[in-house]
Amino acid sequence: MATTHANPDAGRILAAEALIERLTHLAVGTGDGTVLPSAPATGLQQEIARVRYLQRSFAVVDPDGEITQVPDGPYRLVATPTDRIFFLFRFAADQAVAAWSELGLFGGDVALLTRAAVLADGPQGGDDRAHVDVLLGGSYVGADSQVITVTCTTGGASGAAQIGWTATGSEPGQAGVPVTFGASIPLGITGLTLTFLGGADAALSVGDVWTVAATGASVSPTYAEGGLYDPVANPGGQVLRAGRLFRLFHLDPPFVHGASVLDVQTVVQPLAGGAA
Repeated sequence: MATTHANPDAGRILAAEALIERLTHLAVGTGDGTVLPSAPATGLQQEIARVRYLQRSFAVVDPDGEITQVPDGPYRLVATPTDRIFFLFRFAADQAVAAWSELGLFGGDVALLTRAAVLADGPQGGDDRAHVDVLLGGSYVGADSQVITVTCTTGGASGAAQIGWTATGSEPGQAGVPVTFGASIPLGITGLTLTFLGGADAALSVGDVWTVAATGASVSPTYAEGGLYDPVANPGGQVLRAGRLFRLFHLDPPFVHGASVLDVQTVVQPLAGGAA
């Protein structure tokens, strides 16, 4: 009769190997814990910021280890897979300055947008629609977030029509810019361009408006509830894909993050069944 011997840590190690590439972000919030996220959760109760890990590694308990600020340590970082994963997250001095009462580890498929621009239609009387007859090109290079409002100031055919624009940020704006259908028009110093194709009537209509919402570069993007693009209220960026909440922590009393750089360290150990 054969005798079998089980390795009680093998399941956790396999689970940790699967998780280490999937867990990527730490979110913080000010929720009171009275409403727990429903599965599969993509945000905290009152999320205010989310950052990607600064350091991620397997770890082992070691009394001489270099990681001394995490409970149940100290830990030593190792390259060989173990049943514990160490994470270091860094919050900038001006990020999420509040009383934190909830923290959540996220992963799966998180994608943040930190420098980009989106074209949309404003009030329209003609037939020139964003992404169909009006095309946005180039790459946004502005340091700040801003909304650029483009208006057709002179209607007409190619060569006769004119546009102008104003902006809420550093772009100074221009007026009386002639439009040649099919030719790119630089939007000032933003690095962006607009190309008008003329639409079915081969003309622009005076008073038609288009907006370009541009988000500037950000070291630590802020999470926007629901992934909504709002460069004015949320200048740090947005979440394109929110991922999945793997582990939730509630702090009582809350931890007050002041205006200073803050490092958050944690060690995750999968449960025996393989869950985080």
